[in-house]
Amino acid sequence: MATVGWGLYTLAFDVLGVPGPEAALAAFSAGGQDGSLALLAEGVRLWLAAHALGVGLWLASRRTSHPALFPTFALLLTLATHAVRLAAGTTLAEARAGHWFMEEAEGQVSLTLTLA
Repeated sequence: MATVGWGLYTLAFDVLGVPGPEAALAAFSAGGQDGSLALLAEGVRLWLAAHALGVGLWLASRRTSHPALFPTFALLLTLATHAVRLAAGTTLAEARAGHWFMEEAEGQVSLTLTLA
């Protein structure tokens, strides 16, 4: 499960085109003298959100061991994402173009998303 989580975590950086954890650590150790701390700030936005969600799920799992915990978490996260999208006035096509969502896979071979 940790491998899947790490894969999704690093994929988010690739999809959004911001530096991932390795680049951020290199920027931090360089002291930002090459202007790389500006890129680091972009990645921190993702880190904070991912870690906040992860800690929230971890805390919830400490309180209950109900099998519906993870599906409920995934459903609520999906609803929250679409609520923010709608509140921002963004269409689904615009959100896909802006890399909020992955490309539409309807009518494609089932391995299309796996091979992407």
